[in-house]
Amino acid sequence: MAHTEYGSISTSAGSVEISSNGDAAGYIKASKSLWAKLMQTWICELTGFLISLGCLLATAVLLRAYDGRQIPNWPVTLNFVLSVLGNIGFASSMFGIHATIAQLKWIWFAKSPRSLADFGVFQKARGGAVGIFQLLYTTGAQYVTS
Repeated sequence: MAHTEYGSISTSAGSVEISSNGDAAGYIKASKSLWAKLMQTWICELTGFLISLGCLLATAVLLRAYDGRQIPNWPVTLNFVLSVLGNIGFASSMFGIHATIAQLKWIWFAKSPRSLADFGVFQKARGGAVGIFQLLYTTGAQYVTS
């Protein structure tokens, strides 16, 4: 949709309203779609952590329910179910952890000029435990809560 003079334009990401504020320049007011707004918040990462927590709780409940009892007669084994829960929990928690580390990287570099080697340390931190310890050492453990 497009209008003449000062009007509005619709896109897949939302709509843009172009209005006049009394001078020739005008202004642009953007309204974003719900999906675009959600992607700018931490809702996706929070959902990942909640899924991870749910998988952990489901694992604990299953292990408690079948502790010392006969293995259930399911089409798949109990080990398979526990493995799937563990992998889903791990993957969903990593989604949030990667986003958090990426945000910390921007905060770290926005504070003051930093060495390019620090960028590599943040990238390594997304790869595993050794990288996390390097990140804690490099940042002086300022981001322990993350």
